[in-house]
Amino acid sequence: MPKPDIEEIRKRLRSAFDPAAARGLEVVYQFEFGDAEGYHLIIERGTLEVHAGEHAHPSITLMFDRLDTARDVIAGPIDAMQAFMQGRIRSDGNLLLAMRLGLLFPTRR
Repeated sequence: MPKPDIEEIRKRLRSAFDPAAARGLEVVYQFEFGDAEGYHLIIERGTLEVHAGEHAHPSITLMFDRLDTARDVIAGPIDAMQAFMQGRIRSDGNLLLAMRLGLLFPTRR
C-alpha cells in the first residue's frame, strides 16, 4: 500500500475533524511511525493544522510500529487499546489526550 504524502494526510484529517469537539483545546499531537515520516497536528480553539515532521514541544507523542498499524486503527480492523497492549502503539505525554482523539476525529462508518 503506498504511503500517503502530507497533503493526503491533511485532506483526510480535515475531512474527519470535528471543530466543535476541539473548542477550548490547545494541544499538539505528534505521530511517529517505524517505517515512514512522522507528522504533527496543532489544534487550537477549534482549528486544525497538519505539518510534516516533528514539533519541538508536543503535548503527546504517539509512536506506531508501522504506518499500516495507524491506518488499521483509524479504519477499524484493529482496536487502539489492543494495539497498545500488544506494543504496536506507545505514547509519551498526556495519555488522556490520546483518548480524546476519537472525539476530535470521529469515524463515520
